[in-house]
Amino acid sequence: RQTVSEAVVSTQSTGGDKSTEDRKEEEDLILKKFDIVNRRDYLLTQLDENKKREEEENRQINEMLRSKGMSSTLHAYNTDCFLTIEQLLEQVGHRNRNRNRNRS
Repeated sequence: RQTVSEAVVSTQSTGGDKSTEDRKEEEDLILKKFDIVNRRDYLLTQLDENKKREEEENRQINEMLRSKGMSSTLHAYNTDCFLTIEQLLEQVGHRNRNRNRNRS
């Protein structure tokens, strides 16, 4: 992965015929891209931490129920109907591609 400054420098060195305005616009787009990637990484980290916390809470609850002679499987729900983050991102990307195709 490139840093923001590396990406900006590489775009500046490849565009000899670009105007100052073009370079500024390109730099702004690169900064926005890095911001989006950083936000996505943050959200994925948060989702992963939440999942781990929930799994630990479920483990503790199951241990408590077992110690009292109860079972959590009687009250479990089907997690097969939930989407993973990858499936959700894939659906969003598919919708965006369809929207772009319809605009053309």
